[in-house]
Amino acid sequence: METLAGGNLYLCNNCQLKFRFPILEETVYNELYNTENLNWVFDEYRNDWRILNEFIKKNVPENGKILDFGCNLGDVLCRLPEKTEKFGIEINDRAAEVAREKSKATVWKGFDEIPDNLELDLIFAIDVIEHLSTPRGFVKQTIPHLKKGGFIALLSGDSNNYFWKLSGVKWWYTTFPEHIAFISKLWATKLCENVANLEVVYSKNYTSTKKPVSKQFKWFLTWVVNFVFQNRSQYLFELLPKLKKSGMGEKKHFGRNFSADHLFIVFRKTGD
Repeated sequence: METLAGGNLYLCNNCQLKFRFPILEETVYNELYNTENLNWVFDEYRNDWRILNEFIKKNVPENGKILDFGCNLGDVLCRLPEKTEKFGIEINDRAAEVAREKSKATVWKGFDEIPDNLELDLIFAIDVIEHLSTPRGFVKQTIPHLKKGGFIALLSGDSNNYFWKLSGVKWWYTTFPEHIAFISKLWATKLCENVANLEVVYSKNYTSTKKPVSKQFKWFLTWVVNFVFQNRSQYLFELLPKLKKSGMGEKKHFGRNFSADHLFIVFRKTGD
């Protein structure tokens, strides 16, 4: 597939969602995700699944019913507490097949395949919400499938991150053209003002991967150089062969790996 056009980034003053516009037809994005190239990166240094598991152990029944929306290869599902009932939704056919085999979970293509009598304790989405044109619509779509008191957990980039706001459209998380919507805690709070039977009960910021402080400091210095010298920074990186070889100075990494620029936000269903 040819490179996707990125569009421009905007902020909605009403709901506080940052979004890309114009966006492409949904079929274009579906074609991008339903590919033979299964390139979602999962490793033990990611912080998101650790944070999610901590929340599950404290807040979800031991034999609770949990659904991973966008479960990909099932790497997160197979790391959930052993006694939980595991479910997934995955648009990529090949990935869904792998997820079923790896996690022994029931994996569907979409919400419309979920049985009407199934009430879930938790629906979570890791690195998914930024791919959806209407995060609000997604959250509303999950609510009917939750039991009263059930949770919706989103893990994604935090568009209210201080360094992100300084960097604007150059921030690394916005360089992916398929990233089209960017949430924040303020967005989540505003959402609950307009959606019935929903409240924010927990939020936490985190860095996407676990790295030594010394490594984080190097990434921060790289961001400073890029921020101060803008387009001229590449000339400086040419003088530092090790940095150039590592790729840290590349524009696509602008702001990466040093600040808590990701958000774990949890909603609870308060009514029937």
